[in-house]
Amino acid sequence: MGLNSGEPLSKIIKNCYIGDPPVILPLVNQRYHIFCTFPDIDAALIPRTLFPFFPNSEGGFAWVPSSGPDWESRINRMVDLISVGFWEALFAFFGSAPSRKIYDHTREAIDTFRRWLKLRLESED
Repeated sequence: MGLNSGEPLSKIIKNCYIGDPPVILPLVNQRYHIFCTFPDIDAALIPRTLFPFFPNSEGGFAWVPSSGPDWESRINRMVDLISVGFWEALFAFFGSAPSRKIYDHTREAIDTFRRWLKLRLESED
């Protein structure tokens, strides 16, 4: 089945994931691995990946401690920038950025995302 088959593009794409019979592309089965090992664009001097991990002895994965981007400060800063009002955003545009804050649930959100991501990494193997 290809683009010239007369079928809608949505059906062709769907068949790449759950075709009949299932058509499994090499990258589809590794999409979470690819995401985790994608290079951090902010790491010009120290190359690193977004979510470094390694296989553990139980057959699963473990995160590499103290590596990868500082997600907590990045997420806190993103919230700072998107939570300002109209006038603060206007002032930020002209050079007066909003103050940096620390939010109570950032670490919890990151840990929840990592647990979710770890399950998907382990399901790919």
